[in-house]
Amino acid sequence: MKNPEQTMQYKNLGVRGLKVSQLNYGAWVTFGNQLDVKEVKSILQCCHHDGVNFFYANGRANEIMGQATKELGSKRSDMVVSTKIFWARSTRVCPLIFLYSVCL
Repeated sequence: MKNPEQTMQYKNLGVRGLKVSQLNYGAWVTFGNQLDVKEVKSILQCCHHDGVNFFYANGRANEIMGQATKELGSKRSDMVVSTKIFWARSTRVCPLIFLYSVCL
């Protein structure tokens, strides 16, 4: 049993109350660039064990995370993945952050 002081805290986002862990695992640099599917599966298992359900990934990291999640047999509702897109608005680039709670 986990120590109560080590229990993951969660926040509800938006009016629908999407529950996300206060800790976000940023995978955009490592997944696919430095780590392969086998290593990513191990990381995702550790995250799940410790209550982390919120991830940031883009590009190749999304693909690796999706493949690892599929091989682990995780449910699509167990993860919240954020990513961002950019579009040009005059001379500035404006980022948008998208959240989706599906396996890629």
